[in-house]
Amino acid sequence: MIYRPIILIFLALLHIFAPFFNILGVWVFLGIGPNTYVPFLFQQPWNVLIESWVLLPLAGFAIYRMKPWSYPVFITILLYSGYRYWETYRQFPSAFSFIWVLTVIGLNIFLTSFFLLKAVRRPYFEKRLRWWESRTRYLVKLPVSFNDKETGLITDISATGVFVATEPSRELNSTIRLEFELFGKPMKVSGSIVHVRFESSTKPAGYGIAWKSLSLKNKWVLERAMFRFWKMNHPKRNPPRKPLLTQVKGELSEFFKDVTRLTRLKS
Repeated sequence: MIYRPIILIFLALLHIFAPFFNILGVWVFLGIGPNTYVPFLFQQPWNVLIESWVLLPLAGFAIYRMKPWSYPVFITILLYSGYRYWETYRQFPSAFSFIWVLTVIGLNIFLTSFFLLKAVRRPYFEKRLRWWESRTRYLVKLPVSFNDKETGLITDISATGVFVATEPSRELNSTIRLEFELFGKPMKVSGSIVHVRFESSTKPAGYGIAWKSLSLKNKWVLERAMFRFWKMNHPKRNPPRKPLLTQVKGELSEFFKDVTRLTRLKS
């Protein structure tokens, strides 16, 4: 199993549980206990209830899902949330602590700025950068022929594609037909070339191929094979998960590097 980045999970949970943090904040900063504040919230109009209980958890869900639709959803909610906090303070300045409002708005600005960074924004729109969505790729050495006249070696395989080590001579996105055996089952499948790699000192040349229009029979054979690999604890190509502290340290380091680069560009 490949896990989402720890920071992504943390920010998602922070938003999902934001209504409860809000209740806690009102209690700590304003001295209004949950027994008083919660009934007061449920006496408000429906739009206030949605703002209080739905919007930020929805932003958290969008952050966690990390899809193209997620990005505009949570950015809009964050901006709107900050605006509503400020407007509420302007209407009832005596009812809210300025420090509390400033803290909430500052946090919104920080999070919005964080997600506007290119390194953070790109995975929402580029699936290949969301490594946790990729299926486990198992290391193999399977002879393969393609288009009836060329040969190569499958070096890793998953339920969604393979890497074929061979001398690359075909263009990206071209269709290729593969023939090989998987646990004694003959496979004749078509795929699309999604990556072309030329030989280096550490990696062989070849094609990354995504399956295309698999028959039900071929899907069944592939899924059964993936299950057998998993049961056998077969070696995987995917890198092992890093320790929690290492992940957090690495991700924070990358974030502050991006902030430093942006600051230098503006100066």
